[in-house]
Amino acid sequence: MSSAACSRPARSRSPVAPRPPPRRPVPATRADRPSSSSTAQRFMAERAGSATVEVKGASHVVMMSHPDVVVRQILAAHRATR
Repeated sequence: MSSAACSRPARSRSPVAPRPPPRRPVPATRADRPSSSSTAQRFMAERAGSATVEVKGASHVVMMSHPDVVVRQILAAHRATR
C-alpha cells in the first residue's frame, strides 16, 4: 500500500447520499396504560393481584436503604406460596 493511498480522504462508494431512517409515529399513551415507570409498575402489580409495599423515603435501591421491609415482604410472599 502506498503512502498516497493512506493520505487521501476516503470516498463514499455510493454516488447517492444515504437516506435518513424512516420516521415512525410515536404511539399515543392510552388512559389505561400509564406512562411513568413507577405508575406502570403499580398498574401491573394491581392487575396481577400482587401485594405491594411502598416505603416512604426509600432510595431507588430499597434493599440497601430499608432491608428489613424487603425481608418482610419476601417472607410474606414465601408464606403465601407454600
